[in-house]
Amino acid sequence: MSNLVKSEPTLMVYQGHYLYEAIKAQRLTPEEVRSAIRNQGIANVEDVASVVLETEGSLTVIPCTDLGRKSALVDVADQIPR
Repeated sequence: MSNLVKSEPTLMVYQGHYLYEAIKAQRLTPEEVRSAIRNQGIANVEDVASVVLETEGSLTVIPCTDLGRKSALVDVADQIPR
């Protein structure tokens, strides 16, 4: 079991902007990402600080109001657009 391939979390949205290359690379669609955003009760992508594709395949949506010090983004810090 130790030889299993482990994926890393991947940033799909950052500061209200879709990261289309990452979405495509992970074989997702923008529609799936928008669905995850809506499931959190958020109507506008501009109100999203980030969406992260987690290692087990779920999408975590972090609203702008919850971003704080960005400590939840430590695992994807190298993917944040500069």
